[in-house]
Amino acid sequence: MNKFYVPMKITVYMALILLFSVILQMSLSNFIRIAYISPNVLIILVSASGFLIGKKSGILIGFFAGFFIDFLGSDLFGFSSIIFMMIGYISGNLKRLLFIDRYWISLIVIGVSDVFYGFCNFIFLFLLRGRINLFYYLKRIILSEAIYTVVIATILYPLLKSLLVRIERLIIDYDSKR
Repeated sequence: MNKFYVPMKITVYMALILLFSVILQMSLSNFIRIAYISPNVLIILVSASGFLIGKKSGILIGFFAGFFIDFLGSDLFGFSSIIFMMIGYISGNLKRLLFIDRYWISLIVIGVSDVFYGFCNFIFLFLLRGRINLFYYLKRIILSEAIYTVVIATILYPLLKSLLVRIERLIIDYDSKR
């Protein structure tokens, strides 16, 4: 067997999951939007990959998820990539501290990640432009999106967890044979 087979398999699986998540984010967000709020599927993916696989995977998935967001229409190119990488890194560090088998802990990590993303958006995209109505933005957008993302995560997370656990097993098996 070729020594590049398993890493290529892992890369293809992660790329397909990321591509599916981007398509889901871009297409479904218009259909399931409630009061101009749509769930952030990419936050679910980045938080879950960091939390279940580790910080390297979280950073890598976070970079590419943020790149897709930036490429497909962002005010500040590179902003989403940096924020998603930070979310992947922090979620990956939480893997060592928290029990990853607890379903509700994963949902809390996803919710907090979405709130963090919302605050970063507020600070860098609104506050620096002179829009300082934090409480309106917090209530109307940040918390609403976080709650909606957690609700969607309750549906998507079990499927995503099974896929990411399989990828983690491939990574562990590959590392142990090297």
